Amino acid sequence: MNRIIRNARNRHCYFDSQEFRFTYKFFISSFSLVSNSLVNKRHSAFVAPSYHLPKSQSQYYQQYHHIQLSSYTRTNNGVSSSTKHVRTLEKSTTRKTIIQASTSELLRCLGEYLCSCCSHLSPILDPLDCILWIKSADRQLILQGWQEQVFVNPANVVFVYLLVRETLTYVIPSTTIRNVTELHAIILTCLYLAFSYMGNEITYPLKPFVTDDETRDVFWQRVVLIMRQLSSKMLAINQNPKFFTECFSELKTYNLVR
Repeated sequence: MNRIIRNARNRHCYFDSQEFRFTYKFFISSFSLVSNSLVNKRHSAFVAPSYHLPKSQSQYYQQYHHIQLSSYTRTNNGVSSSTKHVRTLEKSTTRKTIIQASTSELLRCLGEYLCSCCSHLSPILDPLDCILWIKSADRQLILQGWQEQVFVNPANVVFVYLLVRETLTYVIPSTTIRNVTELHAIILTCLYLAFSYMGNEITYPLKPFVTDDETRDVFWQRVVLIMRQLSSKMLAINQNPKFFTECFSELKTYNLVR
């Protein structure tokens, strides 16, 4: 009986060892297959998937790339045809308008404008009067130490012309001006606004801009009246170069009045 049990135990152990060997061999073989497949995938060349486009799309793709390549490969003296086309467009569209005038010329034009606008004052009014009014106020400010540089230059004269033109057209019509003294007061008021808006200093005194025949209250009332209606034009002439050029060209036309 003991022999039978011992033999059974030996057989059972042998069977277990056989099963273990079989399992171990199967595990080793499967691991080698997996490792070989990984190595082959790692060292094998990547093959991109091929996509087949429809005939219409493939023709369009070839034509498009042919056009792109031809536009960049056709060169003449190192410059492509597309670049030449852009340069020709820039030359044809960008045009600069150059207008030149001196300060004395523009002041003379402003005097001629006043004489043509206030023709009913022409027996007394002279074009040189406007030049004297503007230069006198500018000189007084320099002598009194309120400014170090001369205010009168071509750009500022154009600004003064805009204020005078709009004031005599919309704010205080030129036909309502009765004498040269009233016109003198209006010109000095416009000049004060030009100094305040375009000048280099923070503040300016009122004395060079107020005539002896009027009070400061009348002067300030005129300043407020002009500012209410012309503030947008004063802003536009500084922001819009085209508007400034139009005013500049219009002022120069009065040089040929006489």
